[in-house]
Amino acid sequence: NLLVSKKNIQIMLETGFLRVLAYLTQREYKDTDIEADLEYLGDKLQEGMVELTSYDVYKKEVMSGKLTWSPVHKSEKFWKENVSRFEENNFAIIKRLIDIISNEKNPEKIAIACYDIGEFVRFHPRGRRVVAERDGKTKIMMLMANHADAKVQKHALLCVQKMIVTNWELLARS
Repeated sequence: NLLVSKKNIQIMLETGFLRVLAYLTQREYKDTDIEADLEYLGDKLQEGMVELTSYDVYKKEVMSGKLTWSPVHKSEKFWKENVSRFEENNFAIIKRLIDIISNEKNPEKIAIACYDIGEFVRFHPRGRRVVAERDGKTKIMMLMANHADAKVQKHALLCVQKMIVTNWELLARS
């Protein structure tokens, strides 16, 4: 049984198996055992997701370079709760995100990396400085001006805007 090992559950979660499972559960089956097995699998994966912190999953996604628009990227709660963890290993995740915007060919991955850098800047007290010291700001501005993909330009622009705004709470109240 694949669900005995937590490592297997982790791999299934990281590779987006929940989306496949959601698709499979929408189908009708003549064999009711299949429906029961899919429900059991879904329950076990949900339990596994609770055990794995969203930060750990996010970190693996970034470090592998296999960025997708998973819910953590757009979760304000995720960023508020985990932004201090980005300081680990001398901001290794930020370095990796900057590496992605510099060397990646896939426009979606570049856009996601720009978005994440912007969220880091927005929530980390020294975020602007950390990104600028690693030449991230310059690279993002180059993407904004020169990249062929409109989504990359949009997310680069949003990232630069987040670098410019200094007080998000004040902006939210007005």
